[in-house]
Amino acid sequence: TPDGGSTGLDSTFGSAGLASLPIESTWSILRGGIAQQSDGKIIAAVSSDSRIDFHAWQITRLNPDGTVDASFGTNGVVRTTLPSGDFALIGKVLVQPDGNFLVGSISSYNGEGTGALARYDADGTPDTSFGTNGFADMSFVGGWIEDMTLRPDGKILLGIVANGTTYLRAAQLNANGSPDTTFGTGGVVTVYSANDTVQAIQRTADGQITLTGSRGRVARLH
Repeated sequence: TPDGGSTGLDSTFGSAGLASLPIESTWSILRGGIAQQSDGKIIAAVSSDSRIDFHAWQITRLNPDGTVDASFGTNGVVRTTLPSGDFALIGKVLVQPDGNFLVGSISSYNGEGTGALARYDADGTPDTSFGTNGFADMSFVGGWIEDMTLRPDGKILLGIVANGTTYLRAAQLNANGSPDTTFGTGGVVTVYSANDTVQAIQRTADGQITLTGSRGRVARLH
């Protein structure tokens, strides 16, 4: 609780402390991401399935009390089919300072893992000024998104799990969703770390970048 007292479910949120998302799925387990907007509303994104499209995701917005915000998308839900691929698994939701938000995922195309990243206006409308029709160019990263964060100038830092390798990898996009070729080599930095994959990326107070791997190693980049 905010006052440091006993910890437990907040009975004023949703139903007895639990909010239900109006998603359509036959999967018993869904991968998802969650973030809070400045007004306290909650963006929750989850993977889709065959009842809609394996290669899609579903985004819901909840009011601060856990009820579905019907003003978001269609009755509180935005469903997005990715441009191509076999399936999509949500990795991260990130709210920008202007209220717009990013959704990043693991995707698959012809059996190879890749990434997908889209930007939405605060009300759930796809931001078609971002990348191509709202999707960033991810062709250069050689893997998929595990984590992401923002730089003060709006550039987007991505923690990438690299296809077929055990490296720590970071990529950077310009604020408009295009590759930032001034970052590393062609927009990508790869750090060799045996049997390791990125779990988190963070920008430090002095502007450096840390990558945390699955083997408990941390790399720092200028």
